[in-house]
Amino acid sequence: MSSPSSDSGVDSRSGDEPTTENREAPGASDVEPAEPRRGQLGEVRRFGLGIHTWNVLGAVAGLASAITGLYFGFHTSSPRLPAPQKATHSAAPKPTTASPSNGSDLAFVRPSKGLIPRCTSMRGTGRAPNGYRTWVAFRSETDREYYLASVAVDAVDANTWQSTKAIVGEAAAVHARFHFYAFNAPVSDDAKLTELSYGTPVKALPRHRGRVATVVVARNGTDTAPCTY
Repeated sequence: MSSPSSDSGVDSRSGDEPTTENREAPGASDVEPAEPRRGQLGEVRRFGLGIHTWNVLGAVAGLASAITGLYFGFHTSSPRLPAPQKATHSAAPKPTTASPSNGSDLAFVRPSKGLIPRCTSMRGTGRAPNGYRTWVAFRSETDREYYLASVAVDAVDANTWQSTKAIVGEAAAVHARFHFYAFNAPVSDDAKLTELSYGTPVKALPRHRGRVATVVVARNGTDTAPCTY
């Protein structure tokens, strides 16, 4: 038997139906747009939403930057007002009270040129502490016996006092030097010291408290009369 002729058979590679290799690509006008799948549509929407969000954030940032610039520009260009000062209240002054004297401020007022008459009254300053009274004693530079004189405090200035008149030395003791002492004795000794002040000499200064003020003076050469009481 003879093999079949090629004219009578159908060749799968040469028939009317073109193969994949010979098939022409469809034209652009013949391609229908494919519908987007659901996943792709979500991605597109998310992408568009992201762009919109970035646009909003950019606008907000620009607005904030503009407000900040205006704020600092205003505060930089505007004059600065001084900071308010806190009110200060000074403490009320404390009342001052005179402290009682301890007798350490006694002092004589030195007479002019250091000269005194025979009848002498000495002046001084300082006050006695509570419970004490100021007294004056004097002696010749060549004698160790003391004579006493009471003291009267000034009625206006309690810090000033003056001793009672006393006869200092004999009439012939012109230019002789005398030592005077001011001291504070207890008021409990007033009676005894007052009696001694009438011309009775003592061998030492009476008991006293605190500092003893001293001054050295000389009799002048003209006033020799005794005191008159």
